[in-house]
Amino acid sequence: MLNGIYDYLTMRGYMGQLYELLRQDDYSKIVIAALDALTKTKVFVELVKVTKNDQRSTEFRIKGNEAYLNSNYRDAFRWYNNAILCATENSRALKLGYSNRSALLYTIKAYKACINDIDTCFNIGPSDHLLAERLTQRKNNCQRRQWIADFQVLMERDTFGGTFFNFNVERNPQIPCASLDVDIVKETDKLKAVAVRNIGVGILVALEKAYACQLDEENQYMACEYCHKFYFNLIPCDKCCEVMFCSEICKQRCNREFHNDECQIMHFMNGIGSGCRLAVRATIKMRNMCSSWSEFIEASKNIGAKRMKESSVNEIYDVNNKLSMLCFDNELHFRYGRLCNASFMTAMAIHFLLRLPSFFPEKQVERVEAIQAFAQVMVNLGVHYTKINIQNTTKYFNTEKVTREMVCNIGWFSFTGKLKHSCDANLLVLGLNNKIALIAIRPIKKGDELTISYVGHYYDYLHPRPFSLFWHNIQCDCRVCTEKWSTLQFRDQTLSTEEQSAMSSIIDSHNPQTDEILFKNICDCMIILQNAPATKEHHQLYHGFRKMISFYQNLYTDNYSIL
Repeated sequence: MLNGIYDYLTMRGYMGQLYELLRQDDYSKIVIAALDALTKTKVFVELVKVTKNDQRSTEFRIKGNEAYLNSNYRDAFRWYNNAILCATENSRALKLGYSNRSALLYTIKAYKACINDIDTCFNIGPSDHLLAERLTQRKNNCQRRQWIADFQVLMERDTFGGTFFNFNVERNPQIPCASLDVDIVKETDKLKAVAVRNIGVGILVALEKAYACQLDEENQYMACEYCHKFYFNLIPCDKCCEVMFCSEICKQRCNREFHNDECQIMHFMNGIGSGCRLAVRATIKMRNMCSSWSEFIEASKNIGAKRMKESSVNEIYDVNNKLSMLCFDNELHFRYGRLCNASFMTAMAIHFLLRLPSFFPEKQVERVEAIQAFAQVMVNLGVHYTKINIQNTTKYFNTEKVTREMVCNIGWFSFTGKLKHSCDANLLVLGLNNKIALIAIRPIKKGDELTISYVGHYYDYLHPRPFSLFWHNIQCDCRVCTEKWSTLQFRDQTLSTEEQSAMSSIIDSHNPQTDEILFKNICDCMIILQNAPATKEHHQLYHGFRKMISFYQNLYTDNYSIL
């Protein structure tokens, strides 16, 4: 989309001025110039706003029925959710959407979720006799089968794995998401997170909620827009036809933080990438957290490394601090291309937000300052703040298989997003819906800097490595990159006698073990093999470690999906 706009503006002589402005530190000037150019050349396309419509809902429900009859249950679930999203309030179309989804849930034996949808149907209003009879019979069948599943869930959650991510430890008062194992020190004018004491493999050191996060479009009709929980009983936004929630609580929180404003420009939001959507909602959230436009405008004047030098550890790293996202290292390579793209996307967002009657201030002077502040914050976040991939686990209800989702959501985190990158990081990032956990994947010595890989562990690469590094603006020539460590190319290294003995104790053990003992044994073995990374044996250990952790992740999140 942007390439065509650039060509159009270049032919009309606007891009030269914009390129000159790219060299300035005040990004708002670039955005204002881009907005002016787009307005004068009438590049903006009038986008059609999709509203609730029962006929459209019926069309989606019919597509869901076709997928259901072909046993394509995942697609059927998506279509039924679309039908629910598009139906008008308390309409027959809405009731039929929930009814058909309940039939799907009954088929895959998700009995509790099926009952929830049936109850929703009855709460909407009176049903015709045949529909009511069918729903009542389905509910009775579910209730006879549900107690077994409930008992199994209770048993699983009362285990070591079920409580693994509860993180009931004493926290660092300056960084509430982190344990007392973590501290911040200054080195050559730079802040870094370090280990206060030796940390063993498998130790959880932080559990952080995202400041802002964004579902991948693949997960849009599968998970809650706010908390990112994969859930069978999603409910629709009251106004738009694009987002769903797992509960009224999440709906209210999402609306309060950003969606009340975002909802009115969803016709624009759907046409941009997930990274741009993330920048829009993070900036709206920050503005809403401020007590006034004046506070937001003042905050926008001090962004990046300069703000970090003047701020406390808590102001920099605590996600509950509304301005923590304005603290970041803005020394960036390859800045201009990214800056130009971010400036035009911000200009487009402002164009649509200006159409909202009460978003920006009414008084002209304050209105201009507010637009400049919004532009400055959104562009800086989009250009400089590093996105974290959030890879969740889900249990496929129709197979009982727990697996890591191949498609990652993204988020911005006040603490984790400022950690140093290492391709052979000592911390592993684990997705817990709209949170992430940081767990030691290598033994960490007292004083060592804490590191994560922004592109994932080298055994878990989801994309070609050079592309992933470039996307995160990372230049790297470490041995992981140069030697191309991966599951496709193991290092040729002979294990020592101690390492071989440790591996044998894991692989050849036939004694029944609890998951707690097995997990501890794997972690101890990974410590012994810490000097044999990227070997076939080390990968075997990592695979076992990840398999157990994935199961624990799912016990914590209770995510369910359909294969």
